[in-house]
Amino acid sequence: DEIRNPADPDDKRPFAPLSADLVLRPTSSIDLRGNARWDHYESEIVSTTISLDMTTTRAGGLRDYYQLDYRYLRDGQKNLNFLVDVNLLFGVWAGTSLERDLQVSENIVSRYWLGYRRQCWASKIYVEETDADTKVGIMFELMGLGELGARTTWPGGDDENGI
Repeated sequence: DEIRNPADPDDKRPFAPLSADLVLRPTSSIDLRGNARWDHYESEIVSTTISLDMTTTRAGGLRDYYQLDYRYLRDGQKNLNFLVDVNLLFGVWAGTSLERDLQVSENIVSRYWLGYRRQCWASKIYVEETDADTKVGIMFELMGLGELGARTTWPGGDDENGI
């Protein structure tokens, strides 16, 4: 027997669910995506995701981004998520995203951000809200090199990644 899960050598179900992905691109600015994961031990679908990603090009080469997706998990959890990222004026952009649990009609996470982008760098201030807390953060990005930033729980407290 070959061990497929080194974290648990006694695992009698060493294979992960089979995943199938479908991507349709009817235009250069629209992606329709679907994903399903099949557990061959339980003979059932354990998760599905359907999403729509759309970009719009505006004057000056600016692009706005919109995303909507629906996720179903085997435990009955059904989520509807959206993201909007819009370019404003003079390198400033703003966005928001929401993850909502449809079973209990509650928001899981809400995020809001405001950013500023120049030719080779960008910065972003964001707020992330959950039932448990609100986090505020700032990110800096050097284009092509990655991001650096910190966040803190607000008001007052620090978290393990905080400042």
